[in-house]
Amino acid sequence: MGKKVAAPERDQGFNSLLHQVVSSWCEVRGMTWATLFGQAGLSEAVGTDIRRGSKPREDTLRKLSIAMGLPLRDLLKSAGYDDAQISRLDQEVTWDLTEAEEVHIAAYRLLSEDGKAAVNDVVALILGRARVRGLALKVVEDLL
Repeated sequence: MGKKVAAPERDQGFNSLLHQVVSSWCEVRGMTWATLFGQAGLSEAVGTDIRRGSKPREDTLRKLSIAMGLPLRDLLKSAGYDDAQISRLDQEVTWDLTEAEEVHIAAYRLLSEDGKAAVNDVVALILGRARVRGLALKVVEDLL
């Protein structure tokens, strides 16, 4: 956990740089694509599309960036978004943050890269468990 995956040059055997980045990330962590995409709240079909070289939507990459603990900008770049598209997306994002959230963000920015990676891993783990717990509750509700 917490290892960085550099955005490599596109290699033979991969249909896109994003395909290579996701594959490398999963390999380093011993994780399957299905597990990653489940934690991101995305279908396995989205993973298949990425493996085939399709360019995913920005909201798909946002979910992946959270699950992977990687900057959205890096995934956008590896998916083939150009600098103008990335800048436009940066400008479109607005957040209505509470004071406590702003403090947390400020503290996060002070962390080392290893500290940030650890926080990202914990958040991805929590989000993954929350989805699994929510799914389990849904199954139980459906049975009742």
